[in-house]
Amino acid sequence: MTFQLLDAVELLEPYYSTDEYDDDVEAGEIGTIVDVINDGEAYRVEFIYEDPERLGMTKALLVLYPNQIRPYVPKK
Repeated sequence: MTFQLLDAVELLEPYYSTDEYDDDVEAGEIGTIVDVINDGEAYRVEFIYEDPERLGMTKALLVLYPNQIRPYVPKK
């Protein structure tokens, strides 16, 4: 699947941070494509906090492969 810049995507597997700049991201969290790498070989995806104290701040900025994400479809 090919994604475009600013597409909302859902993470399919948890990401456990090993550095001080990113927090853990659970499977099912929603992020935004902020960079397309090598014509869709990988994507840089930004995840943000949703709690009131840090709302809108970056939680993690990850490079992910297409098999790690899927398009986000809002539930009705």
